[in-house]
Amino acid sequence: MRLPRLRLTLRQLMALVAVAGVLLGAGVWAWKLKALRDRYKFQLFICSIRAQMEMSQMKMESSNLELRRTVRQLGDLTRGTRFPEGAEVPSPTDEEVDQADRRENARKQRVIHWIRLAEKYRSAADRPWGTVGPDPVEPPLPPRVEADRPPRETEPATQRSPRSGRRRVYD
Repeated sequence: MRLPRLRLTLRQLMALVAVAGVLLGAGVWAWKLKALRDRYKFQLFICSIRAQMEMSQMKMESSNLELRRTVRQLGDLTRGTRFPEGAEVPSPTDEEVDQADRRENARKQRVIHWIRLAEKYRSAADRPWGTVGPDPVEPPLPPRVEADRPPRETEPATQRSPRSGRRRVYD
């Protein structure tokens, strides 16, 4: 059985090519939007992780300061009591408390920054055809000022060489 011969005019061929071009263009556009949506979802994930890291760091620093404040209060109550050697925890100075408050406020600003960025990328992932502005600058942390304490005496790290078996000392 023979197939019927298809006779197309030039106008019909041009219309067929235009329809094929529109379909291919729509497919490419959809593929680009999906790639952009995936990129925005990844940015959302990164911003969420950064916000959680900042919150956990803030909690850790504040709990460390609270521990040192409690030890300071207990130190007043337990004067003259003997503790095991090395069990002494230095109490925080007023400067360290002020600095810790500044760091906590800066961490809160950083958490807010990362949450806002996460919201921005969440809405961008929902509508990838829209434009997304540049990210704002991340708020800086104030530098950490350590109290004048003598450094701990630690042994240098040693490791066996895989080839010779000799110990190497790393300072």
